[in-house]
This record gives sequence, structure tokens and C-alpha cells, in this order.
Amino acid sequence: MLLEQVAQTSAAIAQQSARKKKVALLAELLKQVPAGELPFAARYLSGDIAHKLGIGYATVAEMRAPPAQTASLTLADVD
Repeated sequence: MLLEQVAQTSAAIAQQSARKKKVALLAELLKQVPAGELPFAARYLSGDIAHKLGIGYATVAEMRAPPAQTASLTLADVD
């Protein structure tokens, strides 16, 4: 599954105030996630990265990579 799909669903959940709608969005996404990528999706949706990156916020803020023309990173790629 593309990381973009998880990010878009996360943003849509954040926009909702109704708990039932949030659960419905989350359930719809999780039905589409391949079984092997479910742990990755759960971690990203909960805000956990599971790996110590060894970089700080200042380093991330200094990165100036242009966005890709099309989304191509999967959950497994990023993990």
C-alpha cells in the first residue's frame, strides 16, 4: 500500500469530529492494507515510527527535496 493512502486517510480522520465517521474511515483503509503491512500502517496511524532515526527536527526542517511527481513509496519501503 502506498504511504500516501495512509497519510490521506489520517488527514481525513483528523478532519472528522464524529467518532463513527473516524472509525469508518479507519476500517475502510485497514481493509485495503495487505496483511504484511498492517503493523506498519498501525504504527504510522498512531504516530509511532518504531525506529530511532538519529536525526532531529532541525535536520528534517533543513531538507529541501522536491516532492515526487507521483506517489511511489509503500509502507514497506518507508519502514
